[in-house]
Amino acid sequence: MLRVTVADRPEDLLDLLVDGLTAGPVDPFAADWVTVPNLGMRNWLQQQLSQRLGAGASRDGVAANIEFPSPGALRWRVLDAYREQQGGDPDQVDPWQVDRLVWTILELISDPDSTLDRRLLTRPDGGTLAGRAAPIAELFDRYAVHRPAMLLEWLANRNVGPDGAQLDPSRTWQPELFRAVRDRIAERYGVAETSSQRLATALELIRSGELSLDAGARPLPQRLFVFGQSVLPAELGPVLHAIATTRPVSLLLLSPSATATHRLAVEQAAQDIYAKLQKAGIEVVIDDRDAKPGVKFKDWDLIGIPLRVVCGRGIAEGKVEFKIRGGESKDVPVDDAAATVIVA
Repeated sequence: MLRVTVADRPEDLLDLLVDGLTAGPVDPFAADWVTVPNLGMRNWLQQQLSQRLGAGASRDGVAANIEFPSPGALRWRVLDAYREQQGGDPDQVDPWQVDRLVWTILELISDPDSTLDRRLLTRPDGGTLAGRAAPIAELFDRYAVHRPAMLLEWLANRNVGPDGAQLDPSRTWQPELFRAVRDRIAERYGVAETSSQRLATALELIRSGELSLDAGARPLPQRLFVFGQSVLPAELGPVLHAIATTRPVSLLLLSPSATATHRLAVEQAAQDIYAKLQKAGIEVVIDDRDAKPGVKFKDWDLIGIPLRVVCGRGIAEGKVEFKIRGGESKDVPVDDAAATVIVA
């Protein structure tokens, strides 16, 4: 179950978090997860919770057995569960994690016989190649979170930017190095797919019940809280929706703008309709590509999809657009969308 609350100030969300934490987990010794966007929010939240949880008249309580990971930790915990299911070593750190990725990059740019851009292989004045490898590893990891589609283009030998346009020759060192990293990791560790590719597969298995997050060496807590995020990365939303099919997930978000709040409402409505239709045995696809609606409509018309539900501007009024192939579109309430498809 996914519960979303949006407020303008973190103080307005604090009471909801305290209520959730004091509800009592199934296992009293199990740690709670409260993901936070940064260290400042973590420090503030720890102080506030210590004054609320178990506090006496002097407000001298202790907030114990609560972990405050970054939202990215959820991604790697899901990937750890997937790797273990596939027979991987649960104690082995994923080679695409930044701490490991930096060494692969350093190895490649330290090879004097490499065919990579010579600028990468030249030691910077007053610096080291290790100092160059570290920010590149961070950059590639951010691409995996925010630009997974671009990385797929790179792996297909298309040197494009996030807008799909060809990169200037001075910038093609990035896709060339990324492909070299992928090949080296596949050769050395047997991991042929990037983290974003494996994550997409893992989320499908979670939603279908084929991947458990309760077993293995590092199971997820039985409930999760996301506190203080104002912007959800493109990859975090699907992770949270998939996890929410297995346990309660509470999103306590700060509103940066009406646009972000609307996007979250659209994603939540789409996932709810998707889950209901799958449960009814209907084959359904969510098109969450970063493309204009007209492009998506044209693609699915060419494929011949018989029914279309559009979660868009009408979400603010609690409506979605429903259309049968060859017919007229009409607005239906969000709560009735799945039933409308089933009886169509």
